[in-house]
Amino acid sequence: MNKNVFLLSCCQGLMTTGNILLVTISALVGKMLSPTASMTTLPIATQMLGLLLTTVPASLVMAKTGRKLGFSLGNIIGTLGALIGFIALSQSQFYLFCVATFMIGVGIGFATLYRFAAIEASDKPARAISMIMASGVIAAVLGPNLAVWVNHHFPTVNYANSFLALTCVYLIALSLLQMVKFNEVSAKQLSST
Repeated sequence: MNKNVFLLSCCQGLMTTGNILLVTISALVGKMLSPTASMTTLPIATQMLGLLLTTVPASLVMAKTGRKLGFSLGNIIGTLGALIGFIALSQSQFYLFCVATFMIGVGIGFATLYRFAAIEASDKPARAISMIMASGVIAAVLGPNLAVWVNHHFPTVNYANSFLALTCVYLIALSLLQMVKFNEVSAKQLSST
């Protein structure tokens, strides 16, 4: 098994865990904190907006700076979002929580590009794609269970501690990312494809 593909798959799975965690608890948080019932799902909408607005700029950033720096930047933005999410929930600040979910969405927007890096790093693209897909399954299990486990063992009124746990997950992903050896593709090569 290719070590770089494995590490990239782990990174994608860990970063995507934030997406699943937010889908699991954002509506519950929104129901507790939103000023009106019509804004209950705003946190999940801001996360998706962050993700949507990021994917193309993220690929342009990586074309200029390289994949490792680009992925690191996205991961740091997501980590800061998770920390701000903890602060927002600790202080019951709904709009600050929406800023946090937007930033987590930006981090996830960068992470959606791990699949391309994994394919580039592999001499067996089909196997790389399988590994990336498996990482999504891991995230689907880890995300909601992380929220439930943290809330059970370290209870807070509105899931604030789940965002501390998510910060740790994102820092693990950032650490794993530093071990990846990228075959950097030049901006000229990216624009020709």
